[in-house]
Amino acid sequence: MDQSKNKKRLNVAYVPIPGAMKSAFSALNIDENTLLPVAVENGQGTLSKEDITVENIIAGMLKSIAFDDKNENYEVYRSFLNSYDPGLAEKLERAALLKEEKRDYDFAEELMLESYRLSPTPERAIELATVYSYMAADARNKGDIVEENRGLKNALDSLSEGIERFGENESLLSEMASFEAYVGELEGAKDYLERYLKVATDDDKRKEMERVLEEVDYQIKNDREIKEAYDWIMLGEGDKALPLIEKFISSNPKIWNGWFLKGWALRVIGKYDEAKEALIECIRLGETNSEIYNELSMCELESGNRELAKTYLETAHDLDENNLSIISNLAYLYLMDNDLDSAREALEKSRYLSGDDEIVKELIEEYERKSGEKIGSVIHEDYVNGKEALKEENDDESSHECHHHHKGGCCCHNHEGGEHHHCHHDHEDGECHHHHREGCPHHHEED
Repeated sequence: MDQSKNKKRLNVAYVPIPGAMKSAFSALNIDENTLLPVAVENGQGTLSKEDITVENIIAGMLKSIAFDDKNENYEVYRSFLNSYDPGLAEKLERAALLKEEKRDYDFAEELMLESYRLSPTPERAIELATVYSYMAADARNKGDIVEENRGLKNALDSLSEGIERFGENESLLSEMASFEAYVGELEGAKDYLERYLKVATDDDKRKEMERVLEEVDYQIKNDREIKEAYDWIMLGEGDKALPLIEKFISSNPKIWNGWFLKGWALRVIGKYDEAKEALIECIRLGETNSEIYNELSMCELESGNRELAKTYLETAHDLDENNLSIISNLAYLYLMDNDLDSAREALEKSRYLSGDDEIVKELIEEYERKSGEKIGSVIHEDYVNGKEALKEENDDESSHECHHHHKGGCCCHNHEGGEHHHCHHDHEDGECHHHHREGCPHHHEED
């Protein structure tokens, strides 16, 4: 759990037991020297006698066990609360679920922490992880990656702590398997699924999870083969990648990623017509992204179809207008056609995105030679107005390798040094396998 954040939410003041309450607390085996936490309002500087009530002390104890579980009196507070109201943990759990339904996730977290720590059970460990998963989904929908990662980590910690506390509990193991599968940790998911199957008592659930294990095993195997194929393509040996890719496609004919890798591998070994067929199959399957059209452009250019190559590249640019490789490739094609106005526009944007990219510098020199004009140090306002964040968003583009063959042959920035071709056999619905209550607690809500 995030201890620094929890400390900020503690909002308690620790006070000696008031004289009038000493006998009552002594009857519950609380030493008279124990400091009691009293819930305070944010920003409240001092406490009056009127603030030190049983209700505020109980609220303070709940906050303390929720957000300060290292407190030396943690067990004292917990024991007192369970004695004071044996049904308190269940009441807090119900309240937490209601807050969760209303998407008041911070309050739901606090209530569920209090419930779980008052009376830990495997089910409450799962409920707590569920709250964190919804918090992560909510953060993702708001574009807050830091809070999304915090929520996912807290969910994982809750399940891990539950397994450490309760051992090989089948509910916790299946939930952890689900979580690991959702975040892409397939080897971890496999481990927890196998552990679950050793202790499973529900026959229907066992059958479901056996099926899930088969899928995970299949996906792990596919991922390994596809990664190997990807590595061969990156080494320029598409012929060694093709058998692995064909095997993947035979089992996954409707997954576009396999067809893309096939087209990429065929283009690398110079089989441009076959490469185009594979890439067009990606589009038939419903996928339209800039990398597909960039590959098609390179195939057409190598086949001598410059106009069609440019059309494909312009489509790629429409789909990803800030992609340096695509924009600089367009600049090259415009220069080949002596379309100097379009070339200058593409070059100025390329320079803005690239910094000191050597290929872009060569293209600028070629433009200046052909046009007789200098591209000054000031970028034209038309290309940067309102885009101050553009360079920051693309700082990592410099890691892409450039393969302009500037004096004949294919000009195109090739993405073989990039990070766009990891291929995964995703579940069609994007959900993990284990469904908790009405929905999967680890499935991020879609926009």
